[in-house]
Amino acid sequence: MKMDGYDADWLSNHCISGDLDINIYDLNSKSAATVSYDYNLNKYTKEDIEAMHPRILRIIEQIIDNKDILLKDIEIITPSEKSQILNDFNDTKKDYPKNESVISLFEKQVLDTPNAIAVNFEGTSLTYKELNEKANSLANDLKSKGVTAHDVVALFLDKSLEAIVSIVATLKLGAAYLPIDISYPTHRISYMLKDANAKAFLVTSNLDFKLTLDIPKVIVDLSSIIYAKNSKFVSSKVAPSDLAYIIYTSGSTGTPKGVMVSNQAILRLVQNTNYVTFSKGDRILQTGTIAFDASTFEIWGALLNGLELFLLKKTDLLNPQFFSDYIHKNNITTLFLTTALFHKFCEYNPKMFDRLKYLFVGGEASSFKHFKLVKDSNPNLIFAHVYGPTENTTFSTYYNIEDTSLGFIPIGFPIANSTCYVVSTSGTLVPTGVPGELWVGGDRSFSWLLK
Repeated sequence: MKMDGYDADWLSNHCISGDLDINIYDLNSKSAATVSYDYNLNKYTKEDIEAMHPRILRIIEQIIDNKDILLKDIEIITPSEKSQILNDFNDTKKDYPKNESVISLFEKQVLDTPNAIAVNFEGTSLTYKELNEKANSLANDLKSKGVTAHDVVALFLDKSLEAIVSIVATLKLGAAYLPIDISYPTHRISYMLKDANAKAFLVTSNLDFKLTLDIPKVIVDLSSIIYAKNSKFVSSKVAPSDLAYIIYTSGSTGTPKGVMVSNQAILRLVQNTNYVTFSKGDRILQTGTIAFDASTFEIWGALLNGLELFLLKKTDLLNPQFFSDYIHKNNITTLFLTTALFHKFCEYNPKMFDRLKYLFVGGEASSFKHFKLVKDSNPNLIFAHVYGPTENTTFSTYYNIEDTSLGFIPIGFPIANSTCYVVSTSGTLVPTGVPGELWVGGDRSFSWLLK
């Protein structure tokens, strides 16, 4: 390889004081840079050194080209490796309705399948038409109370049909919903309401609500809403970049942080993606609360694809036998479970997932033993480990569990219209196999160039 008059080559003589010595010198002042590698054969293979060599040459080349370059700005990957990372590993672009909004697509679904069941809870169900009409009634009520586009509507609701109606109604107004887990302590709820500047607070009278701190002036008891009235509503025009919801992190490392999620981000997750194929007749079970970010996948994966959404109370969810009977009785096809819950169910009966099409597991480091047991027990199951921070809208990567001989579970590959990079502490790409920080991004990241 020639670099401004320098010829570079490499050799290995196996004389070494440590695990690896790299020497660069100009033999006989012939302007020929020689790179030699003395390495411990018990630590490195010839293939390791051969992979390292072009990266060392790349470093030398950058220093020759710019003697003032800072250490943090030096890339350690070759142009071909960089192209592979940017253009091959992250070639995830797929067409999806990125110029639409969640509510516009939902209302199109209502027109397409008005009589199909949209949501089912404890034996009571709503068709897409009924869900739409109830949401219209609630949207009219909220509008009459002064709630408008770009406001934040807090939902203090347990799993229920009212919770789904409230989410849809909020989006019809062009507002954003703020889901609040009913188990949260009062001080946390108060902080979230104030931090998000919530305009309205929706609650049902069956909840023991005793919040004494400041709450929004608009408080709506959904138990008193007469859904039969004002069942028509013209939804606000919503831009893809407009907020759909605000969700707060656990706050385990400090003060809870509100994550603002746009309409486009939701559509990227559940429309024409690569980690799941939604098909007519599929049924999705919502396992977490509406304040858990996986509910984005569950709720909108169902309602924007004409599927049936099932809701299950927490007490029933935590009962392995009840849960197993429930998913079989209701022909659930698609399911997300947190890692801890998955481990619990696996230990109870790894064959309980035998009728599912898709099982997604994520949230924390997973046990390979449990994954292997479930996959071996359900060979036809499409079984994936999913990973992603709340900030990137639920899932960033996925890995289909097919080969259980690997011995561990990777986080996998970026989902459609997402990116995934491993970088140094200064933000430069690192080669495959080299440790670094993980940077994940959504659709907008395609217009952003890494160093």
